[in-house]
Amino acid sequence: MKFKELTDKIIGCAYTVYNGMGFGFLESVYEKFNRKSLLRLNMIVRQSVILLRIFL
Repeated sequence: MKFKELTDKIIGCAYTVYNGMGFGFLESVYEKFNRKSLLRLNMIVRQSVILLRIFL
């Protein structure tokens, strides 16, 4: 999948979730529903991944 198509799907899901729920929820609530929305599109999703950064 090309990056633009992938980006469009992710942003589209985020807008759909936000427009459906409205404002005022905790970030974790939006994160949970965004994950469910992306899974419905058969996308591989990992939630709250810890990234290791090393500065040299």
